[in-house]
Amino acid sequence: MRIERTISILACMVFLASCGPSDGSHRDHYPNGKVKEQGAYKDGEKVGEWTYYWKTGVKKTEGKYAKGKPDRDLPVRTDCGLSPLKWGT
Repeated sequence: MRIERTISILACMVFLASCGPSDGSHRDHYPNGKVKEQGAYKDGEKVGEWTYYWKTGVKKTEGKYAKGKPDRDLPVRTDCGLSPLKWGT
């Protein structure tokens, strides 16, 4: 019985570890079903074109990534126009 429990715990840990970003296309949604972000991962890092959306489905910003980091500050669409989104602040 103890071995079965240990195996079950290990299986759950492996499953949870595999739920992180994987290689290939990615799309995340808000609870209301609207797309939150979409792009791609390579070696567990964001790469290529990524697009982000507000909860309403309106595009928030888009930009290109290399090795998990944006190639520039991404402009963010707000009700007042565009403002730069500073990463790491």
